[in-house]
Amino acid sequence: MTFDFTPEQAARVAAVRMFAADAVAPVAASIDQSGHVPEDLAGALEAIGIWSHTALDAVLAIEEIAAASAAVAARAVLGAGGEGLAGLRAARA
Repeated sequence: MTFDFTPEQAARVAAVRMFAADAVAPVAASIDQSGHVPEDLAGALEAIGIWSHTALDAVLAIEEIAAASAAVAARAVLGAGGEGLAGLRAARA
């Protein structure tokens, strides 16, 4: 049994890691200080499609985002109105 990423998972992780480094990390301190995730960043989270693949892919993506900012990762999981996980559940139903 092997626990290596599939090539697709590795590519998604690399893309989210780059997004986190380029878009999240530079504003992480400001977000931590203000407690507010800018709407353009929240929109970019949706655009990268965290919830559009498997649950494992979503967890891997959230892990990469959390490395740059736990607050942004929480926003990605909970959404502005708590819709992140609910959306994932609805898509699976």
